[in-house]
Amino acid sequence: MYEKDGEKYFVVDTHMHFWDASPANWVAGHEQYAKGWIECFHAYMGLGPPETHWPLEKFYKIDEDTSTWRSSSRRT
Repeated sequence: MYEKDGEKYFVVDTHMHFWDASPANWVAGHEQYAKGWIECFHAYMGLGPPETHWPLEKFYKIDEDTSTWRSSSRRT
């Protein structure tokens, strides 16, 4: 809770990223770097509770169609 001049505010801070780290998007001849990067990035999910972990295959590509986030005010 943030308070200023006697007023209390509930602050929500969030961000999201879309990316394509799927094997189809890896540069030929440099696949080991792409694989290493996404596996390393995916490993950070281990810091959260187990129910929030995604399998690596789901983590490869996050875009508007595959994201689990949906906004009720999203424009189409």
